[in-house]
Amino acid sequence: MRRLTVALSVMLSCCLNTVAASEIQLPKQQLKPFELTAQGVQLDDQLPVYQYEKKLLFPLQGLSSKLGIDIQVDPHSLIASGWIKGENANLMLDLNKDQARRGFTQIPILPELVWGRDNVDIYLEAGFIQQLLPIQITANNLKQRISVSSTVPLPAVQQAITLNQVTNEPGESEEISVTPFDPEHPHDYQAMTPPLFYLQGDAAIAGDDFLTQDYNLNLLSTGDLGFHSYEFGYQRTQGEDTQYRLQISKDLGDLDGRLPVSVGGYQLGDVEYYGDDLNHGYLSGQGVVFGNAADINNNRFGRTTIEGNAPEGWSIHLYRNHALVRIDIADGDNRYVFSGIPVLEGSNLFEIRMFGPNGEYMVRRKTVQSGGQRLGQGQWSYSGFYIDQTTDLFNKKSQQEIDQLNIHRSFNGHLEYGLTDQITVGATYSQQSIDEWGRTTNRNYFGGNVVANFLKSTWNMEASTQQDGGTAYTFGWQKRLGTDHSARVMYYNFKDFDSDLSKDLARIGADSNLRAELEGSFNAQHPFQYKIGASYRQGDDSSYLIDSRVSTQLGNMAITHFLAYDSHLTDFDRSTSGLLLIDTPMLDWNLTSALSYESGSGITGFNTVFRWRPWRGINNQSVVYFDDPIDDKSRYGYEHRISMTWDWFTAGLSGQIDSRGDWQVSATSVIALNYEDSRVRGEDYRPQVADIKVNVFIDNNNNGRFDSSDQPLQGLHLLSSPSLPHSASNDIGEIRLSQVKSNQLYTIAPITENLPDNLVLRDGPIEVMPMTGKMVTVDLPLVALTDIKGQVLKDHDDMPLAGIEISLKDLHQQPLANLTTGSRGEYEFSNIKPGYYLLQMRPDQLDDYGQLQEEPLFPIALSGRKLDHQQRDLRIKYVEQASQINVAQGNVEETLPTPKQADKVPELGQGIMRMDSEDYTIQIAAQRKAFNLNKLRENYPHQSLEQVTVIRDDQPMYLLIAGQYPNERSAQYGLRDIPKEFANNLPLVKPVTGLQYQHNVYLKWAKRNSAEPQQIDATDWLGQQPAANFTWQLMAAKQRASALTLAKELNLGDNVHIRHQNGWYQLFWGSFGTRAEAQAALAALNNVPQNPWLRSIASLR
Repeated sequence: MRRLTVALSVMLSCCLNTVAASEIQLPKQQLKPFELTAQGVQLDDQLPVYQYEKKLLFPLQGLSSKLGIDIQVDPHSLIASGWIKGENANLMLDLNKDQARRGFTQIPILPELVWGRDNVDIYLEAGFIQQLLPIQITANNLKQRISVSSTVPLPAVQQAITLNQVTNEPGESEEISVTPFDPEHPHDYQAMTPPLFYLQGDAAIAGDDFLTQDYNLNLLSTGDLGFHSYEFGYQRTQGEDTQYRLQISKDLGDLDGRLPVSVGGYQLGDVEYYGDDLNHGYLSGQGVVFGNAADINNNRFGRTTIEGNAPEGWSIHLYRNHALVRIDIADGDNRYVFSGIPVLEGSNLFEIRMFGPNGEYMVRRKTVQSGGQRLGQGQWSYSGFYIDQTTDLFNKKSQQEIDQLNIHRSFNGHLEYGLTDQITVGATYSQQSIDEWGRTTNRNYFGGNVVANFLKSTWNMEASTQQDGGTAYTFGWQKRLGTDHSARVMYYNFKDFDSDLSKDLARIGADSNLRAELEGSFNAQHPFQYKIGASYRQGDDSSYLIDSRVSTQLGNMAITHFLAYDSHLTDFDRSTSGLLLIDTPMLDWNLTSALSYESGSGITGFNTVFRWRPWRGINNQSVVYFDDPIDDKSRYGYEHRISMTWDWFTAGLSGQIDSRGDWQVSATSVIALNYEDSRVRGEDYRPQVADIKVNVFIDNNNNGRFDSSDQPLQGLHLLSSPSLPHSASNDIGEIRLSQVKSNQLYTIAPITENLPDNLVLRDGPIEVMPMTGKMVTVDLPLVALTDIKGQVLKDHDDMPLAGIEISLKDLHQQPLANLTTGSRGEYEFSNIKPGYYLLQMRPDQLDDYGQLQEEPLFPIALSGRKLDHQQRDLRIKYVEQASQINVAQGNVEETLPTPKQADKVPELGQGIMRMDSEDYTIQIAAQRKAFNLNKLRENYPHQSLEQVTVIRDDQPMYLLIAGQYPNERSAQYGLRDIPKEFANNLPLVKPVTGLQYQHNVYLKWAKRNSAEPQQIDATDWLGQQPAANFTWQLMAAKQRASALTLAKELNLGDNVHIRHQNGWYQLFWGSFGTRAEAQAALAALNNVPQNPWLRSIASLR
């Protein structure tokens, strides 16, 4: 039997304590989903990020795999390795040894570095990841957004851009490049970057009663200058003043990691503010907007504003969660604004499709989180603005324009603080300058707000008091109903309150507004979304409004219908109105149509645009329109535009004619420098054929892309629409679809009957449209479904909790499935895809068992590794009960606590029993007496040491084990990390399941013998006790059995220890700080032994 030698004991006691990086327990209450943007491309999926104190911890493998960098992480052995293709360098990380290397460069691991791990990944600080990988990370904690830049190509970014270009169908792809008109903030600001320059001009060359001005010139330019972003607009129209617009912005999010607070950013020049709940509506003019809030230009509960840059005349189509909700035209300031867009509780994906008149097409995506501006505990956010609406930076407004303004100038400051993770409070000060009878008057407002999250709902309360005036207040409530529906209630009261917003209600004779909305979607054969809203506006002229929206998708066609009834409009012809919108994705053609109508009047407007290109570079746009204004004669007409594009230059002709006999022919031209369309611009050629390469594989790292860590699948067939002839996948999982018709949309998926058991498509069928002469590569990732099972237990006594409702949620806390625990507290969620989830229970049910110590929320990560199930016991922590107080004859005496045991053998659910039975560990030593585990862990902090007790020759044997490895091979590699002091003991790789079985045998043996199994020899125990303490020696016997019998008769429990010395077995009981404590404990025994001897610990050493 292997034993530790005396020399080894000396080495262990004398080894130096080195300062190492610290592993922390990942704070489950601070897990947040972050958007990931790389090189200006918004990547699919969101990254799980933990906040520890003021540091953000990012998953190493999760981040690298989403960027397409091949890094493999083993969180059990704390090793990561991989190949950085762009640098032709390898990466090695070993947190056990505090060693890291990238290529030939050694990376120091500093003592202040903190890291954590789950069963899938290792979480590291951004600064350390930037040393490991050739990337720069900019994180905005409040906006939950990560921007990554790199000096080397990132495969995921290249694939996203290529796939979007060749498919021509961005509406079906989650990976869309942001438009160059809207710079991504924050980004890697430069002293100067080549500017985007988009100049378009139109000039009339013939016509009768020209419909438009003789000429129009418009310029839009964006870029970086002086480490700031700028947006510049210029417009010149015949007969009108020249208009300029300039906005300069800077996001300081890249400083967040270096400062104790989030700085935020600012906008200068011609700026806009889109409103709040009580004081302000839309404001625009010269000024500054600043702050670090999630949206510094908007602060409305349940509403958001989507805005951006686009050249004048471009058609802007807004989609929310894949449903068409608005269509607008960019104005002369080269801006588009969609205000007051409702947002659902949770995550809202907006897609903005922009169509230029000369075949241009761009797509932008933005994710908006709803549920109020809640902050984490201890976080601050601020925002503010100063805007002078009477002037722009370069343009002066006429007196008539100024007279029409509600507010001339306004200042606003807003501060919020997170009291807890569920409650945020805020304060606001505003000042508005207005003109009253030719005299400027300042109105001051003081306000406060509370945003709370409880009962699975978001609650918003805000009040604002006008100096020398009344008080306005608002209340909002929003809740997710199931997984597909959301309810919202809002109430506004402006009685005796005068502000920019109150005037909107005053115009219709009301001073308060109660509104309720219900939104949702149904996943039927033709899925559709709906919204139903109702408002009651109370005042001198009370009225109500009922409105609805229905959106659906028929093939490639998006259809949305709005219908509203407003009782304030007493004219029946106008009281009921509707709008029908139709849109298709931009393939080689697009159809957009809008039709408006009113009750009694019929159709009041109609506009249909058809865009198509018979050759690459040749663009056509036809418009049929009808307009029936109330105070003018109706008109319908037809317009057509044809243009040709050569690289950066576009030239064309347009003509239009209407029912009044007016006609016009105009020439148009565009100069676009550093402009990148969302479609490929190439040479002119007619549609012919293309190739599609499909990769079919098991996505082991769950990043949706085929890389070296994935397992190709051979022998699978595809199901495609339209059907395409093909052979089965080869040994590298590849299927070639050769010489297929280009510029046609194909839907591709594997035939489910041929899939291996328990495998499904990660993201559903792939839609792709190949371009002529191109080969497009698409990935069909398959992932293994896993069951999540375990028990819900009280943490301190392992009591199972039955009848507890558990919700499986995504990282946005949106429910995916629900169940109730069984009689033994057991639960099981079946067939779950890999990813990051949350398990949450109802606190009101758990309160029946005591006061909760923390929210019952448990993050869980499922890797792509194929497992039958993942075991996860959920331990509910309660506040410990206060010490019991005995009251006797007026004397109060605190009951003495049970003396703490040393080196107690792990019970079920601890130590070896905590490990996954399919894993492996390393046995590094074995002996008959218990190891001083605390001392060993102190001397070897990197080894993850545990002790497990087994039975050998009907006697307890103590095994010292190190590490937890997912397979035998990784455990063999782990042998290299065992300290040389243990080498003579010949460390062995052991399966965890075998040691668990042997430990269970030992527990049964210990119970059967009714002996004290943990401490057969008290030598180590005496060495761990304070020298000033006392213990009772109850007997000394020649036979060990005599000592065990006395311990059993006296019913002393576990706190007895036997030492064999000089041929005698000495029985010791307890460790007490004073003689009085020892005497009191002895008197409390039911059976007091004869002649006990109170001895000092120091005398026994």
